[in-house]
Amino acid sequence: KQHVRAVQTWDRLIDLGLDTLQGFADLEVVFAARRAAQDPLTGLPGRAALQQRLQGEQSLVLRQGRMCSVVMLDIDHFKSINDQHGHQAGDRVLAAFARLLRGALRPYDGVYRYGGEEFVLVLPGATVAQAVQIIDRMRQTIVERPLVQIQTGGLHIRFSAGVAALNERAIAQTLRCADAALYHAKAEGRDQVRLERGHCA
Repeated sequence: KQHVRAVQTWDRLIDLGLDTLQGFADLEVVFAARRAAQDPLTGLPGRAALQQRLQGEQSLVLRQGRMCSVVMLDIDHFKSINDQHGHQAGDRVLAAFARLLRGALRPYDGVYRYGGEEFVLVLPGATVAQAVQIIDRMRQTIVERPLVQIQTGGLHIRFSAGVAALNERAIAQTLRCADAALYHAKAEGRDQVRLERGHCA
């Protein structure tokens, strides 16, 4: 009997160990997914997380009728920063800009790295006019002090932005409208914010 109990106890321990190993494996899958979804340079979530957030916000917009604005930002003359000061300085600018965006927004606003020097903000409850005010305040803040310090001194940057409303149209179309508004901000001299145009739908 003692032998049988010992075998049963050993079997339970093996099962427990296997369950624990499976638990660790499941956690590793979760952590790996999070690492894959997070930009390693800036610590910001990327496009996949942005898509999920926009789907959730669009559902609230349609069901509750609340406002939500989407902002696409691009650091002006970023290539010149890389060319003149090196890619390491460019990486520091991107990381510092990401910190500035997070610090300037409300806890429930979304900040995402879209690619390269482009970022996307999701501003729940904000009309496009309010979004423009928020971005303009950020632009003024970034002008007042250098974003990063390099060997030659403080490095100032400027950025342009395009704003679009999140509504019933396809999410991809909303992003295209914000991107088109950003393009107009760049074409009209940079360092400014532009709203989506009426024909963008």
